[in-house]
Amino acid sequence: MKKMTRFFALSFIIASFAIVVSAQSYRATLVGRVTDPGGANVAGANVTVTQNGTNFTRNTTTNNSGEYAVSELQPGSYSVKIDAPGFKSAINQDVVLETDQTRRFDVGLDVGSVNESVTVEAEPPTINTETPEKGEVIVQRQVQELPLNVRDFTDLAKLVPGIYQRPSEDDQGQGLGSAGTRTDSTNFILDGVSNRNDRNGGVGVNTSVDSIQEFKVSTSTYSAEYGRLAGAQISVVSKSGTNRYSGSLFEFVRNDFFDATNALSDPLDNKVLRRHQFGGTFGGPLPFLAFGESNKLFESGKDKTFFFASFEQLREVRSVFSDSEAPNEAWYSGNFSAIRGSGTNTGVCVPGSAVNTTASNPCNDDTNRVTCLSRSSSGVITKVECPVLNVIPLTVNPAFPNILPANSAIAQRILQYLPRANGPNGSQDYKFSVLTNILPRNLFSAKIDRKLTDDNSFYFRFSLDNRDAYQPQAGRINYPGFLRNQKYRQNSYAFGDTHSFTPTLINDFRIGLLDTDNRILNENNDQDFVSILGLTGLPTASQPSLWGFPAIRIDGFPDTGDSANIPFNYLYKNLSISDSLTWIVGNHNFKFGIDVVRPNYIESDIRNVRGDFRFRGRYSNPLNATVSGANAFADLLYGLPDSTQRQIGSEPADLIAWQSAFYVQDNWRVTPWLTFNLGLRYDYTPYLYEKTNRISNFIPQLGVTACAGGEFRENGTLICVDGASLGLPRALVNTDNNNLAPRVGFALKPFNDDKTVIRGGAGIFYSTETINPARQQLANNYPYLNRQSFNRASTATANYFTLTLDNPFPADRTNLQGVTTPQGIPTDAQTPELYQFNLTLERELLPDLGFEIGYVGSLGRYLGMRYNLNFNYPTGVLGADGRPINARRFPALGDITYQSQEVNSSYHAMQVAVRRRSKNGLTLLASYTFGKAMDQNSNTNNSTTASQRGPQDIYDFRNEWALADYHRTHQFSASFNYDLPFGKGRKFFSGANGITQVLLGGWQLNGIATALSGRPFTPAYNAPDTSGGRPNLVGDPMANVPAGRYFNPAAFTRPTSTADNPDLFGNAGRNIVIGPGFQSVDLSLFKNFRLAEKTKLQLRWEVFNALNRPNFQVPQHILDASDAAQFRLTANEGREMQFAVRLTF
Repeated sequence: MKKMTRFFALSFIIASFAIVVSAQSYRATLVGRVTDPGGANVAGANVTVTQNGTNFTRNTTTNNSGEYAVSELQPGSYSVKIDAPGFKSAINQDVVLETDQTRRFDVGLDVGSVNESVTVEAEPPTINTETPEKGEVIVQRQVQELPLNVRDFTDLAKLVPGIYQRPSEDDQGQGLGSAGTRTDSTNFILDGVSNRNDRNGGVGVNTSVDSIQEFKVSTSTYSAEYGRLAGAQISVVSKSGTNRYSGSLFEFVRNDFFDATNALSDPLDNKVLRRHQFGGTFGGPLPFLAFGESNKLFESGKDKTFFFASFEQLREVRSVFSDSEAPNEAWYSGNFSAIRGSGTNTGVCVPGSAVNTTASNPCNDDTNRVTCLSRSSSGVITKVECPVLNVIPLTVNPAFPNILPANSAIAQRILQYLPRANGPNGSQDYKFSVLTNILPRNLFSAKIDRKLTDDNSFYFRFSLDNRDAYQPQAGRINYPGFLRNQKYRQNSYAFGDTHSFTPTLINDFRIGLLDTDNRILNENNDQDFVSILGLTGLPTASQPSLWGFPAIRIDGFPDTGDSANIPFNYLYKNLSISDSLTWIVGNHNFKFGIDVVRPNYIESDIRNVRGDFRFRGRYSNPLNATVSGANAFADLLYGLPDSTQRQIGSEPADLIAWQSAFYVQDNWRVTPWLTFNLGLRYDYTPYLYEKTNRISNFIPQLGVTACAGGEFRENGTLICVDGASLGLPRALVNTDNNNLAPRVGFALKPFNDDKTVIRGGAGIFYSTETINPARQQLANNYPYLNRQSFNRASTATANYFTLTLDNPFPADRTNLQGVTTPQGIPTDAQTPELYQFNLTLERELLPDLGFEIGYVGSLGRYLGMRYNLNFNYPTGVLGADGRPINARRFPALGDITYQSQEVNSSYHAMQVAVRRRSKNGLTLLASYTFGKAMDQNSNTNNSTTASQRGPQDIYDFRNEWALADYHRTHQFSASFNYDLPFGKGRKFFSGANGITQVLLGGWQLNGIATALSGRPFTPAYNAPDTSGGRPNLVGDPMANVPAGRYFNPAAFTRPTSTADNPDLFGNAGRNIVIGPGFQSVDLSLFKNFRLAEKTKLQLRWEVFNALNRPNFQVPQHILDASDAAQFRLTANEGREMQFAVRLTF
């Protein structure tokens, strides 16, 4: 007891200056009950558990209830021996323990001599009889033998009920979600220590599937030792060496010669794919210095020290096809005559005067001359009466050709780098391919396991994940010439020590470090395009490291130019320390633990240093609404952006914090047929602070920015108040101290056997990840880094045309809307929390076949959402010039990116699973989910994709309640591994030898089938001012659908109060259209050759999307695009083949 008191005292001392790590136990627990032939409990029976590969041994005895428990066991195969005086010894030599499993192994002893032994059979369980958690273990055979398109183990996580993936076109990258949680709330664990890149929410160090023993996916109501994030907990266990030297060599090859064409590709497009993935593994006993223990210099390491190492390299060259749109060729010369319609209000019109020529429209007919823009030799723009040949009327009168003068020299230079439409008959279709490559990607891992004494063992692992890639920017349709080069270096270190004080008191200590260095360069980093184009007000001429092409955004077309936020560099170091103590007392299995983490994130935030120029058709209105982008492109020709952005200053932010958690878990076996699982966790998670106090936070309640570094003045003007004077901590966000997470569950065997169980549980779970809020909202913020946004005047005045490409960042801002763009987060932000609950019935239908059906639910509160706090709120009021008057909450400021914690979510689902552990050569896992997920926003980082648009009205989130972006009503998946029953030792031709065995034996079939219903998306307009761009719904989007389109765009109209006022809120809800479903079948056929007793050669033929079924991402959701409601991107490739050879020994 004194040892326990010291342990907890030390834990609280550590917590007083340190702070949550995701270091959870991946180890297994073996429990059971020993009885005599009459069913009475046998107390004092000896239980010996020996790991078969290493001979590591653990011992315990049964208590007065005949119960025993052996905890902190490495997943794997064990021999279990149970003996007691007056009884024969009971032995099972293959009790398989899986990751984080509590497995029951009850034994009935026969009367006899202890020197006699009886073999006790124990089939691997197919149902969970001990805990309430939902989840699944993906075993080694599934990991290594199921067809994997990119050999990424996370693809197999989608076989688990309730797991879903972030939309592939989402520009926030792809991630996994579960049971109503966001896709950035999933935790990844490798050998018990954190392996999550907190910046992108994905896996930290990837590891070769040949080095993975198995992994577990826990999706709901898991124990209190799991925390930090409220989503799925994915725990991977890497392979360890054994007493036998063993290894593998492999190569996987792919070539476009064997592949089908992408469903959207031009038939003449030449697909390119060259992929090589090769490597190997090797492990066994590790010789070590004898240190005088014998006459030998080295001991063999058998039964004591083991190693396992793996290496894998990927090399790939691939073409990426896109079906997009580009400006019509005629527009490049200013010729818009082809798009004029009949009547008024069609074509391109430039309102050149401050006051309309008529009350309703400056371009009302052919008889009223409108004013055009003229540029003098000095670059001054004036308004003149249009000459006859250059007048820009709105009707088909042939006297007015609708041809714009080429007024902007900078625009003409930009046009040289814009793509030309290549579709038929003058359409705006643009189909193209870009070559990407990965040269190379290296995965390496080395692990050492050492048994010091019978009571103590430790392990050390080092993993490396390095890659160089030339690829499109994530989530973007990239025109050729604007890709990115990435150099990604990531290392993982892990150390763990397990010490058994007594058979019922065991301590487990772990420490880990995830070290990431990510550097991304824009493709055009060797040219100063800012100077080449003639743009001014940007720092690139004196800073070659910032060279590249500026961001040119023309509404109706994909963005052009290098990504605005690269070059981009970040360093991320996550130090994690954990310690847990398992104490078995009677029928209670207690676990006490402390987790400590120190995230350190350093980022050089480069955003808009080359400038961002957006053209939205605000000067050349109105326009024939059926022609996408013409107004915006006309604005470009005139050199009149709607807005420009730039960044001044760029010093790295160095963010750091100490965070911690404490937990206690009790698995209480009340009776042989009832177990309670009780847990309590507390997370203390302060926000990250910046080492030199270079962070700030905009506080809307006060209308001021608070700085961690003290009061800040510019030219004597106070622009930032001291955060300390407002009672704020160094991180400028108060810590939420209320993160108490109780958890309760039960497992009931209604028939007092292991064939039927009713399990259920509920709990509170927190997502305490704080890196992204700190780096996005507080670091690199005004005034330490000044992001300036210049927006056109809101009404037509004498200085309406002040913002031009010639003068994109004017010093005189009198007639421009706000420039400074601060960022913020509530100073009392609450930690996102999730209430989870489930009730499940499981039944063992056959000894090797299990079935489960259950209800799973969750309710989310205080989830994050970023939006523009200072957007131009549409008032519906027109000024004297007939144009709309909008209102900013803070008129002196530009856009304010603000992250609130106000989003709610809900999830309710029926989940069904059928599983068969390997028997007679067949392994099966099938799952089905029927569910509904709803929320007000599905991702903190909004974007412009079909689902991730911001709220329409930031003052009324109630209208945002809708189906979540990740909602799919139906999800089905099935996987199998099947050794065909032919050849030696099989059901058919069991006596085959020689050529018969070569031809018929050793065949294996594997497969994965997936069927998903569609997910929702939001049709929208390119609204210059409103946040969501929502339309009015005037019909059924799925009725009267035009040929070649997925939904009917005519079911929506632009919300307008006048012909010239598009900036109103629409009545259409969020996510009201359901996109296309997804179906795919992946198959593989193996041929195994037994070269020796322990040596096997395997030939593989793998086919992905074997049925060559086209699957599409959601269609073009922008209603004023020419390809509205048409598919632009596929959700997967056409049929692809992979060939491989694998040698195991």
